[in-house]
Amino acid sequence: MLNDQCFDASNQSGVCYTRLKCRLIGGAYSGICALGLGACCVVSQSCHKQTSDKVVYFKNPAHPQVDTSAQLCDMTVNVKDPDVCQVRLDFVDFQLDQPTLGDCIGDKFRVTASGGSPLDIPVLCGLNTNQH
Repeated sequence: MLNDQCFDASNQSGVCYTRLKCRLIGGAYSGICALGLGACCVVSQSCHKQTSDKVVYFKNPAHPQVDTSAQLCDMTVNVKDPDVCQVRLDFVDFQLDQPTLGDCIGDKFRVTASGGSPLDIPVLCGLNTNQH
């Protein structure tokens, strides 16, 4: 069905849209869905972008090379559906500086929210591949 989750040949997750909608949101057509009526649309974003898409791959611009820049790389997720109460982050390939004595001194990953309840999510660093 249109707007359902779909998977491409390399098992990347996407959303079933029309080809036009996929192009309009900056996605990549990655196979068919909805009995051939839809396009499995895989969306990738990078630093300083915003998204309200159901499924998005956030990629460091240097990936798969090691990024040695000391700049902030952020992304804003705008949840538009009032029934959504949770956002899941899957770390497919995620490695930052290792912690020092249990503290993230160098590179770190932080989740913040605007509005609603404060988040109790710890700062992440180190190897988090295949975690969520």
